[in-house]
Amino acid sequence: FYWGLSQSKMLGENCMKIHGPVFDRFGFILEHSARLRSGAKILHIGCTTAPNTEVRWATNTLLHKALCDQGAQLQHEIVGIDIDESAVQWLRGKMPGKRIIVGDAHRLATVLPHECFDFIIAGDVIEHLPNPGLFLEACKSVLVDNGEIALTTINSFGVVRFFKALFNHEAVHADHVAYYSMNTLKRLGEINGLRVLSAGYSLFERQLSKGGINGFLSCFIERGICMIFPQYAEGVVSIFKVD
Repeated sequence: FYWGLSQSKMLGENCMKIHGPVFDRFGFILEHSARLRSGAKILHIGCTTAPNTEVRWATNTLLHKALCDQGAQLQHEIVGIDIDESAVQWLRGKMPGKRIIVGDAHRLATVLPHECFDFIIAGDVIEHLPNPGLFLEACKSVLVDNGEIALTTINSFGVVRFFKALFNHEAVHADHVAYYSMNTLKRLGEINGLRVLSAGYSLFERQLSKGGINGFLSCFIERGICMIFPQYAEGVVSIFKVD
């Protein structure tokens, strides 16, 4: 369901309308990566997707593996980084020969000295970070001129969380410190010298719900509502470039 992004005047300020295309988050990142030149370097932050590493591996939905498989065909160099040491060790065991390192996303230039990347991917990472501005500056410090950054995160207006709140349940990951909307993510980029190239929404991934009625209802409610109102989807996806 592709709703165009546009600008509107609201209370005297320029605001992005909260409508946008609904993407498959996984496919959105892979498709964008596939457009890069042969020999491009890609940095994948949060590459283990911990604590869901093993679930994603078993369901063939681990983005880092898909990036590496695609990168091998397109001659891309893929570097993965994650702060979860045990998850990094587990993934190294599954993907021998791949460069997967332990490091803090706030200090990329220290962890990866003298390296620059054409494309940086941070999938559902920024909502975990105590200093998102420092993180974006760190991304810029290892980005080539004209490089791009893909950010995905939980949508603050995700409809499933509102339904669960009616039953006095806050559906939030224990490590999350913030929620973002399309507008607040765009604004965060702007104050850190980044502009949005494309943006939209992504749907709830049922394979992470551990099955049962909860996952079924979450998917049913979200997909039904998002056919008309995509702004209530589970996630926000954006591509940024240095302004």
